[in-house]
Amino acid sequence: MRSKLPVLRTEEGQPKPSPLPDDPRGGPGVGKKSSTVGIRTLVLQSGEDPWYTQNRLSNLIRRIKEETGLTLTLSVGERPREDYLAWKEVGADRYLLKQETSAEPLFARLRPGRTLAERLESLRFLRDLGYEVGSGNMVGLPGQNYDDLVRDILLFREFDFDMIGIGPFIPIPRLPWGNRLPRI
Repeated sequence: MRSKLPVLRTEEGQPKPSPLPDDPRGGPGVGKKSSTVGIRTLVLQSGEDPWYTQNRLSNLIRRIKEETGLTLTLSVGERPREDYLAWKEVGADRYLLKQETSAEPLFARLRPGRTLAERLESLRFLRDLGYEVGSGNMVGLPGQNYDDLVRDILLFREFDFDMIGIGPFIPIPRLPWGNRLPRI
């Protein structure tokens, strides 16, 4: 399934070129422009979107690194080990993969078919490959309590992450838990 990418528009309402060099909408690379104005890091973030295959991202990473030398952070979800390795080999520097919660029952409800142990193993593997690694959690998940948040913080300390992102649970009506109010 292909991503539904928003059409960027000028103030006059005309379609604007895409900032990404390999974006299906085409256009100039944001990397070149960013590096000329003092930006040193670029984050490529898609979540677990299958359109962004190992090969597509490898080509994009290689091109950005060759043309700009920017530090690249990936935030593209949990992927096979081969993907992490391929992206590191073509120049990715950092990887952000949130563990979401350190409470196994909550994680199982958030990520059916996956386990917290698998997620933590992916984080260890990323570190072993030489990535700077970031993770994080959500606050306000239905069923979450203060002890869960304390375990999250202890996990951050145990892993000594290079980056930590903490964000609120925001229910989206059409998704599971969409009618659940965030609370602790």
